[in-house]
Amino acid sequence: MDYRNLSDRKKRILGAVINSYIDTAEPVSSKEIKERYLMDVSSATIRSEMAALEEMGFLIQPHTSAGRVPSSNAYKQYVGNIAGGEPLTDEEIALIESYFHDKLSRVDDVIKNTAKVISDVTNYTSVILVKDIGEVKIRSVKLVEVGGDKALVIIVTDRGIISDRTVDIDASADGGYLTAASNILNNVFSGKRLDELRNIDEEVEGQIREYRTLFDGILDILWSYTRERRETLYLEGEDKIFEHSESESPEDTKKFLSIITRKDRLRNLIGDDGDIEFSIKIGGDELDGAEHCALVTAQYAIGGRQIAKAGVIGPDRMNYAKVKSVLDYIAKLLNHMMDQEEDNE
Repeated sequence: MDYRNLSDRKKRILGAVINSYIDTAEPVSSKEIKERYLMDVSSATIRSEMAALEEMGFLIQPHTSAGRVPSSNAYKQYVGNIAGGEPLTDEEIALIESYFHDKLSRVDDVIKNTAKVISDVTNYTSVILVKDIGEVKIRSVKLVEVGGDKALVIIVTDRGIISDRTVDIDASADGGYLTAASNILNNVFSGKRLDELRNIDEEVEGQIREYRTLFDGILDILWSYTRERRETLYLEGEDKIFEHSESESPEDTKKFLSIITRKDRLRNLIGDDGDIEFSIKIGGDELDGAEHCALVTAQYAIGGRQIAKAGVIGPDRMNYAKVKSVLDYIAKLLNHMMDQEEDNE
């Protein structure tokens, strides 16, 4: 049965059951629905509609309770069709922004802070899958002298700064050496993707004989980065499941832990959504046997290019509206940060 074909009253009752169960983790009775959500509908009508929703597969009645709980299908259809974002409080907005208050230009710092704030604000485990770093495009290479024979290399990409390491330079070089080297390096690297640098030697050999050591040092930095960062997975708040286990069995918790402790498995679950902007996976059929779990992910793009997928994994009775609001707000904040960085250059 498609949620969109339900009567308005059934939709109201189903929404009330879902919201109540998310709040309390207890099966929901018709009496509670009437007292808390639908005072204008009779108890008999609510009981009848809940029985119909159970027949349609939207509600489940546990053996030990007269109340009902939402099915995985109910969560998925309800969230996908009507659940908009829940407005964030001023405190939650302040907490999110505090993680990015200091100027964070390194990609790793931004990603780690993003994972941590998602977990802290939603109180669920957060996960971020960073897209293949080979598609990162270099915007500029900056050199700053930090000693007689050392220079700080700042590599700026369309995803922020990926490196701020030092390289060796000729101690006898005059003051114009770094300026000239910066100009040549930008001619060589600017606009290139990391996965295009494998065949760059012949193209630039004639320009950089005098700067060969410096050039090789920067390539070493880039090769090291690409080896370490291909589709990197970040997790935060792995133990948050224990704060939401009121109704979950030890077996459910075990299955949840089996997902987050096997990064290859989690990477596959996140990465098979293609270009879907907002994805919800609920229950064993979609989560490799992990019943009563849910995975909600969002695409993060900057300048129209996807850079990562971020989201949360937790019990199927998670507060989906809050999760969506947090993911949306952080996406806007990251885009704002990148816009400011471009304006400052």
